[in-house]
Amino acid sequence: MFEINKLTVGPIVGHVDINNARVWGRAIYQELSNGKPRRAFGIVRIKKEGGGYKSPQFFKMNPNFDMSGIAVFQGLEPDTTYTYQIGWFFF
Repeated sequence: MFEINKLTVGPIVGHVDINNARVWGRAIYQELSNGKPRRAFGIVRIKKEGGGYKSPQFFKMNPNFDMSGIAVFQGLEPDTTYTYQIGWFFF
């Protein structure tokens, strides 16, 4: 199993329209003994107000972009309040 960590920067809500939203975050950079970065992934889940969480969504935290990643929520309902939880883990 893996430990879910808090983001080192973010979360920052980016582009939002009627049915979609993007949330950006950053993980910590950690090298392996061979000089390559460890693989890190983001994990996020969302729910409507008063409802249960949907299945979690995974996304890559890219070392080429300072270990940042973007979660994309699609198919959202207009004029609806959502809550999300986001974190990251090493794989």
